[in-house]
Amino acid sequence: MPLVTCPKCPTTLRIPDGSLAAVRCPKCQTVFQPPAPKKPAFEIINESVPSPPPAPPRPKPAGSGEFELLLNEPLIGPLPLPKPTVPPPPPKPEPVVWVDGESNPEGRDPRSSPRPHGRGRVEDDRRPRGRGRDEEDSRSRPRYRDDRDDDWDREDELDETAWRNRKASRLGLARVGLLLILISFACYLGSLGLHALFLFIAWLGGVIPSGLIVVTGLFGLTNWVVGLIGIGLTIPGPTRSRGLAIAALAIALIHFVMGFVVASDTKAGAHTSQMIEFLSGYNREERLAQIQKDLAREVGKNPKSALAKDLKEELASYSGGGEVIRSALRWGDLTTQIPILDNLINLLVYSSRGFSNSLPGMFAGVAELARLILLTLLIGSLASVVRSRDAASKARFGMIGACLATGIGMLILLLLGVIVDSYMSDLKTAQPPSISVPPPTFNGQANIQEFQRQHAEWQRQSQAELEKQQEKMRTYVRGIKNWRAAGELIIYALHTGVLIFPILAALRVHSATRRRMR
Repeated sequence: MPLVTCPKCPTTLRIPDGSLAAVRCPKCQTVFQPPAPKKPAFEIINESVPSPPPAPPRPKPAGSGEFELLLNEPLIGPLPLPKPTVPPPPPKPEPVVWVDGESNPEGRDPRSSPRPHGRGRVEDDRRPRGRGRDEEDSRSRPRYRDDRDDDWDREDELDETAWRNRKASRLGLARVGLLLILISFACYLGSLGLHALFLFIAWLGGVIPSGLIVVTGLFGLTNWVVGLIGIGLTIPGPTRSRGLAIAALAIALIHFVMGFVVASDTKAGAHTSQMIEFLSGYNREERLAQIQKDLAREVGKNPKSALAKDLKEELASYSGGGEVIRSALRWGDLTTQIPILDNLINLLVYSSRGFSNSLPGMFAGVAELARLILLTLLIGSLASVVRSRDAASKARFGMIGACLATGIGMLILLLLGVIVDSYMSDLKTAQPPSISVPPPTFNGQANIQEFQRQHAEWQRQSQAELEKQQEKMRTYVRGIKNWRAAGELIIYALHTGVLIFPILAALRVHSATRRRMR
């Protein structure tokens, strides 16, 4: 491209080759006609040397139009070409580093590796699983497991154990108290079950010695003492159950004192072991009468026979043990006093005169029922502390069952009182055993043999009539005995069955704390 100089100023302009158009100077705005290019006088042609290729056009700056102002560039020589811009090299990918600091020599995709959890989780990856990712892709992506997962699982187990220990530590001494309460419930259940067993044996015709009643009283005494200690140990436990523990301890102390008052009151009209003693005495008298009858029949046949000898020995043993040895303390009343409370309505309706003698037993029964209800509430409160819904529901059923068993027991004993009262009225109206046939009279003119025959016949008839009247009286007594024994067995079965719910609740709470302590 040729260079021209403005005629008005020293500005040098560059114009295209062969251009004859007018040019405006960008500095002084002078319009002039550039001179025509001069033709050379001669031209050297060298075919061997190729002509250089034309240089690429230089990019024009914005706003310069067709011409470019050159101030500092030299006027002679070719213009320098612009340097091509080279893009920067792409950054090298950094090696994948695992959680434990090792590199990934196998070149696996880190997304296909198992996500760490627990203490091994990467700090930068704290988003919850499933957020910000495709669910189907996450399900279809293969998962790998190595030995590091075992370490993470082990650390999670340690965290879970520490959490459980913190939860179990909330009970404190209440856990030991709960164990003692469970032992007391077991003794309570054993005493009621043993008493019901003795009552059933006596109902079938057995004779229960008074020494066995002491065993049930010892079970009951162990129940009350161990329960008092267990309730006392639950007081420093969780704050939520502290009020119930204090109330249960106060009621348990009152019941403990009232139990000994009832057991030492010899004037009490109704007591726990009364039915067993009545049935045992009745069975002893029945067996004694039967032995005497068999012995008289055998002596009449053969007085020196072996059977007669055995009957005499058995009669001597029954005669020597006929008296019941009574101690200063009625141990049977230490088993339970709730059946005395169940007899409240029956005593008010049919035996109001003896109601005052049963008042201490009534108060002891009320205290025992309140103790049982408060203990079930205490177990339910401890179950809520360890978050055991099953134990809480069983404790609730135990509380409701204790109240229902007492109500049902009152109704059963009231119905039993109606039946027994009808038997007693029939027994009172029945005539005492007597002989209605007059004995034969003897005169001097009668035959002595005929008189002896008539007298023997009269004895046979009178004996048969007497036995018939006695059997009728025994039927009334047997009916009273059977109905009273059946009703009392049902009462004991109800109260024994109700104890299963608080025992199961205490077992669930104790097992829950034991699992948390592992």
